[in-house]
Amino acid sequence: MEQQLILKNRAFIQDRASKLVLVGSLVLVFVVMPLAILSILDKPLDTETLFKLMDALQLRIINAFHEEPIESSFDALIYLSFPVYLLYIYLANRNERLILTPIGIRYVSAFPEPFDFLRPGWFVRWDQVTNARLDPTRLGLGPVLSALTLTTRTHKRRLRPYVWVNPDTWRRVIKRRFGIPVQPDKAELLENVINADLVEYVQSHIPGMEMNIGTGTAGKQPFHLDSNLWSGGMSVVLLVLLGYALVDTFILKTEVFVGEPPVEIYAAGGLLAATAAAFLLVRARLPLYVCILLPSMLGLAFAAALHPALLRINQLTDTSGLATYRYIRQADGRYLPKDVGPPSVSRDYPPEYWSQFSPGSTHEFDLRKGGLGIWQLSEVPLKEAYYDYFEMLRNKREDR
Repeated sequence: MEQQLILKNRAFIQDRASKLVLVGSLVLVFVVMPLAILSILDKPLDTETLFKLMDALQLRIINAFHEEPIESSFDALIYLSFPVYLLYIYLANRNERLILTPIGIRYVSAFPEPFDFLRPGWFVRWDQVTNARLDPTRLGLGPVLSALTLTTRTHKRRLRPYVWVNPDTWRRVIKRRFGIPVQPDKAELLENVINADLVEYVQSHIPGMEMNIGTGTAGKQPFHLDSNLWSGGMSVVLLVLLGYALVDTFILKTEVFVGEPPVEIYAAGGLLAATAAAFLLVRARLPLYVCILLPSMLGLAFAAALHPALLRINQLTDTSGLATYRYIRQADGRYLPKDVGPPSVSRDYPPEYWSQFSPGSTHEFDLRKGGLGIWQLSEVPLKEAYYDYFEMLRNKREDR
């Protein structure tokens, strides 16, 4: 065994071509794309002057943050996340490594000194290790996430043997089938983990290391949702939410939102439900695909159920009931209230019915402002009007 072994994260090992792609991506995101978009949107007269383009871009960004601060901040976060990740790849390739010596094992952080608190480095002496074990992943993903745990009196250090490779001997191999990249089978991945340089080096310095990866990693039996209380209960909740959303939205619904539905509330509610479900399933140590798929489906079902649920809650908390308001049709097809208070109404379906009215015509709509402060429109009288209209058309066709 070598006196010293330096390992690097296989995900961040870069050759010359990869580094050129990294630099090119940064230039594309930070320089080329903003200037190209600005040239298309603003069409400045003097496009040869880079400084004028940059000043115009800065002014557009400042105005966007003043007009829509929340949306602009979210867009900026997404925009900056890509170059930040590329920068982390560069730092990891340059700095991050495991150094194994006859004395101990050292992790060198990817971040330089002023920022190494984000992921600090550490050192463990072999004689400080009280237990070393190689375990399969708890979440059922397979050998790739198998963990080598080094336990001392004060800390536990977990490393992924599949991730850490010798950059001098490792070469990236991509298997293909019909020209499409395919994942190696579990047996091959298991062999790569057991024979990894990190595992062999640790074994040579800690002879009593436990090897638990040989059992329970390959050939797992399918997981049944009803075999666990949490997954079984969430499956029932998922079916109930979907059933309620379908029945109350398409069969029982009598009222709709006057304006745009509160999509932000649906998204936030679904995300919170999915996050809580995933947390509970991970704590129950269920397979990874269950911890991802079941919470995702539950979050979507919860978001779908929020649409009719908000209408019902708004209706049940209303103390005034439905009220009739008079509206005037506009040239663009919208309907504006004659009195101050209720919001404008947009009605264009079915188009055969609404297209018969001319601008300036007067209409009555039954609205309520519920306990949630949301305006909603009763469709009951409208559906009766639709029925009478199409019945009249049918009778006219029969009389011809």
